[in-house]
Amino acid sequence: MSPRQNDPDVPSHSTAEVNDCILSMKRGGCMYRRIPIEAFQESEAAAEALADLLKAIWNTEKLPTDMATGVMLMMRKKGSKDETGNYRALRLLPHAFKVLSMGLLH
Repeated sequence: MSPRQNDPDVPSHSTAEVNDCILSMKRGGCMYRRIPIEAFQESEAAAEALADLLKAIWNTEKLPTDMATGVMLMMRKKGSKDETGNYRALRLLPHAFKVLSMGLLH
């Protein structure tokens, strides 16, 4: 059993709090691994499964390696395509990682 499970000062995130984070995310954004955020927002079962996953991560203090893995893209801002200074890096992350990050902030 993790020390987090016995410590009353360490908050435990409820399914309702996780659902609030999911609902606050922008719809129609970029999909990572072909799963849109709307799948979590419109499916109670998907939201509950995500909440269970995040609770397990919180309690075990172990993040699955594939959850923190993202896809890197280089987006051209403007100007010449040949100049590297005209690009910025963009990383697509799984929605579960974003929800976990939002939960840590609150």
